[in-house]
Amino acid sequence: MDPVVLIDVDRCVGCYMCQRACALAQCIEINEVTRFAEVVRPEDCTGCMACERACPYNCIVVLSDETQVPVRAKVTLSRVRRYSSKRLVTGDPSWTVKRGAEEMMREGVGSLIIMNGTKIITETDVLEAWIAGKQDKPLIAFSKDAVTIEGKATVEEALRIMLERGIGHLPVLERGKLAGMISLRDLLRASSVTSPILGESIIPINPREKIEKYAIQVPVVGRVTNRELYYLLKERGLKATVVKDGELIGLISIRDLTKALGTGRSLDDMIEPRWVNPVSSQEQISRAIVIMMEHNIRHLPVIHGEEIRMLSIKEIAKHAVWIKAM
Repeated sequence: MDPVVLIDVDRCVGCYMCQRACALAQCIEINEVTRFAEVVRPEDCTGCMACERACPYNCIVVLSDETQVPVRAKVTLSRVRRYSSKRLVTGDPSWTVKRGAEEMMREGVGSLIIMNGTKIITETDVLEAWIAGKQDKPLIAFSKDAVTIEGKATVEEALRIMLERGIGHLPVLERGKLAGMISLRDLLRASSVTSPILGESIIPINPREKIEKYAIQVPVVGRVTNRELYYLLKERGLKATVVKDGELIGLISIRDLTKALGTGRSLDDMIEPRWVNPVSSQEQISRAIVIMMEHNIRHLPVIHGEEIRMLSIKEIAKHAVWIKAM
């Protein structure tokens, strides 16, 4: 059975001992108004009875099957709310598409939340407006209904939604209100520290595997225009590709095209790639993930024999192993 926490408010003095004892689940708190202990997130209670043992006034009783505590703890540690960012970058519906691109560039994000989280506009939406010559139209006209997730959902659920929908960010709701944002990078970080739980789950990739398993073949471009690059990425269904100019190797992505729009460049201007030190396909995938996390990038050029390939966060996520508990 699920744990049940009974609190005798006639004895409770709001001493915070139970709240401090519930450090893992963080599901019991002292109400700032009533000064009584209350269970604020019952779905995260593991039934460990730490609050009951910590209460000096014996006002808490936990009804629980203690043999299930480890399983419940795994679920609690896999909640989306634990890994989502509280930083939300919003946009005004009346802004122009170009103004939205400027905000994305300034904040270093790939999407803007609009209208209290009900709408979202991404880099792809902005670029489609730009290529159609509508960069001065209202931002709201190119937004989409936001796909959201509750904070109590697990990282496995969030990852499945992202992969099925082909999206890189999910606004996180708490009791129906916008509370944060979780990205594909956040989920990969989370899946590396959480354990498979009952039901349908994922097993993270093996960090010792070689990068060559995950690197994909992509077009290697030279000096092309922003317009030419946009059509190439759209045709191939890519978010980025590799650039080579003499001995220099780098990347160009839709993030860079959004920056070009935000800085007032034209579609017929030449691309401005980011020159990035490539990694060897024979190195461990863990090294590549560390580089991507440290530098807040979603792609890396990869040297694979005579070829230059590309590694992406999305490709890593796609190789996670789905399992179903029997």
